[in-house]
Amino acid sequence: MVNGDFAKLTRKHGIKISAGFACTVEEIGLAVGEKVGHGSIKSLARMNSAVVIFLDQVEKVNCVIETGITVSEEANSQLDGPLTIQELQTALQGMQGRRAPGIDGLSVEFYRAYWDVLSNDL
Repeated sequence: MVNGDFAKLTRKHGIKISAGFACTVEEIGLAVGEKVGHGSIKSLARMNSAVVIFLDQVEKVNCVIETGITVSEEANSQLDGPLTIQELQTALQGMQGRRAPGIDGLSVEFYRAYWDVLSNDL
């Protein structure tokens, strides 16, 4: 049984955010919190490649939708920097299997199996 603040939430309280670049759930939550107040966020979670956030008031949802959100300068500078081997490995581990992500036709499983060899050339 649902109780407390969550009982009042509807789909109108939710926002689905699809970032055009890799952002963590926390980074998106901080950006939304700066816009409407961190206490307004009732729930946030990653669903596939998007982040779903529920806010306490529909008006605040509308505010975020109308004005958009921006990533902080610090996060932006980190995102603009060169990729690290660790970031590449994390992205590889998060990919669905049985897919060929690049033009070479090699599957995700291939890259996972030979990561120790391939990562030395990056």
